[in-house]
Formats: sequence, structure tokens, C-alpha cells
Amino acid sequence: MSTPEEIVVGQFNALNARDIEAFMSFWWEDAQFYEHPSRLMADGAPRIRRRMLESFERRDALVELVSRLNLGERIIEHVFVNETGSRGPMKVHMAALYKVAGEKMKTAWFTVSPVARPPQMLA
Repeated sequence: MSTPEEIVVGQFNALNARDIEAFMSFWWEDAQFYEHPSRLMADGAPRIRRRMLESFERRDALVELVSRLNLGERIIEHVFVNETGSRGPMKVHMAALYKVAGEKMKTAWFTVSPVARPPQMLA
């Protein structure tokens, strides 16, 4: 039997490997993603899969773990995410709170904040 932290680490590693099948194996069919505190972003495994495949297309580097806090069935991660969007490359802070139920993850809440860029030097 895996611990909640081992489950979260497994999905984190699958995320960085861009392995959608491995990533989804850590989530229940009725799992949900929320933008903290309560805006539903994805309801159920098919919507989570679609959202993550879109995310894989934007991500140009690995997700960098800053810290992980184990609170039993709840795990909190602070990460840096590098994405390429319509405004060019962007590095963001993301905090994720994962609720693990049994052998899989049930719910995730995310909050994102851009990392401040240094001012451009004038020529």
C-alpha cells in the first residue's frame, strides 16, 4: 500500500515525464481540479486528461519542486512551472493542495502567481 506522499510523488514524476497514462493512473475517475478556493476547473478523469494534455503542449521545461509538505492524506507542493503562452515564455509559482483517498488522488486545488521578471535594460 502506497502512502499519500508516495502517490503524489508518483504523479509528479509522471507529469515531468509527460506520461499521460502514468499520470492518470494516480487519479480516481471522479477526481476534481479546482482553482483555489472553489472554482471547478476539471470534473472527472476525462476532463483532467484533456486539461493535462493541453498543459503538456505549453510546458517547455520540467516542473521544479520547491517544497512538499506532508499533512497525512493532504499533501501541499510549491513548484515553479515554465510555460510558453501567447505572451512568450513565463515562469510561475504554483501551490497545489492534493487530497489523497485510499490509493489515488481525489481532489486538487491550485493557485498560480507569475514570477516577477527583472526590468529590461535600456540600450
